[in-house]
Amino acid sequence: MLRAMNSSDPLASAWAKMDWANKTVDRVEMAIQRIHAVSHQLQKSPVTVRGRVTDDGKEWIIYIHKVTRIPASLGLMAGDAVHNFRTVLDHIVWELAFIDGGGIAGGVEPKGNVQFPIIQRTSRNPTWLSCSRKFEVEAKRLLENVSMRHRAMIKRHQPYHSWPEDEPHPLSMLSDLDNDDKHRVLQPVFSAASEITTIHPKYGRDCQAIGEAVNENIIGRPLEVGTKVLTVPINVTGPHPYLDVKAAASLYIAFRNGMGVLETLKSISRKVRAIYTDFFPEFQRPKAKRVWRAREGRIQTPPPPKVALEESLLTSAEVQEYSEWLSVPPAKGE
Repeated sequence: MLRAMNSSDPLASAWAKMDWANKTVDRVEMAIQRIHAVSHQLQKSPVTVRGRVTDDGKEWIIYIHKVTRIPASLGLMAGDAVHNFRTVLDHIVWELAFIDGGGIAGGVEPKGNVQFPIIQRTSRNPTWLSCSRKFEVEAKRLLENVSMRHRAMIKRHQPYHSWPEDEPHPLSMLSDLDNDDKHRVLQPVFSAASEITTIHPKYGRDCQAIGEAVNENIIGRPLEVGTKVLTVPINVTGPHPYLDVKAAASLYIAFRNGMGVLETLKSISRKVRAIYTDFFPEFQRPKAKRVWRAREGRIQTPPPPKVALEESLLTSAEVQEYSEWLSVPPAKGE
C-alpha cells in the first residue's frame, strides 16, 4: 500500500485511519472464527428448530425456535471499521480542498462543507443521468473548495456507475452501514448460506407424510425466532401428531441485508484502498507539495496500533455467554 511517511504528508491521517480500520477487520475475522470454533467444540448449532402441526392439521411445519446471540462486541468492531473507512474518504477530500483552495492561497484551511459524496441509485434517482445530476448538486455543497479535476476523479468512483460484481457496490454498502451505525449499533445475525437439507420418516407418531418437503426461501435472510423454514404435507392419524424431521443448513454471520460481515468489510477495504491509491499521486505534485506542513490538530506520526492478541478476540465473558446459550438443553420435542 502507498503509505504516508511523515507528519507533514497530507495523507498521514487518511493512512492511519485506513490502517486502523484494516486491523479492526482482522479482529472481526478472529472473533467470527472463534464463534464458529466454540459452536464446533460444543457440537451445537447456534440455531435450533422445532416442529408443529398446522391448525388445519394438513401440514407439519419446521420453524426456528432459538437463535444464539452473537456477542455485541462484534457489531461494535464492525461499526468501528466502517466508520474509519468512511473517514478515510473524508480526510482525502479535506486535503484535496486544502491544496485546491485556501491552502494554495496562503496556508489557511478550507471553508464550508467538505465531505466525500456517495451517490447511489434509489427510487428517487433510478437512472445514471439523475444520479449524475445529483452528484453535481452535492459537489457544489460538499466540494466547493475542490478543483474540477478532482471532482471528476471523485465522480468516477461513485456507486451509481455500472458495477460488474454480483454484490452491491462497496461504497453503497459503506454509506448504508455508516448511516445505520450513527443511530444504532450494527448487530450481525446468523444467516443461511444454503437451502435447508432435511431427512424425515414417512410415518411419524399419529401422522403420515404424504408429500415432499417444501423449503422456504431463507437464503440470505436473518434467521430469527419464529421464521418458518420447512413444510411437510401430512395426514393426521391420531391425537398427538409428531414428525421427527432432521434439518441442517450452512450458516454464516451477516448483516441484516444478507451480506456476510467479513466479506462486506473486505470489499469496502479494497475499494477505499483503490480510492486512496488513485489520489496518492495528486499529493506528490509540486503544487501540492508547496503546502506540505504539519498543521494544528494533525497527528505527528501514525503510531502502530498496540492491540494485544487477547484483545483481538472475544472476551472470556463473551465466549462464556455464547457457550452457555449453546449449552441450554433443548426443550422436549426439539
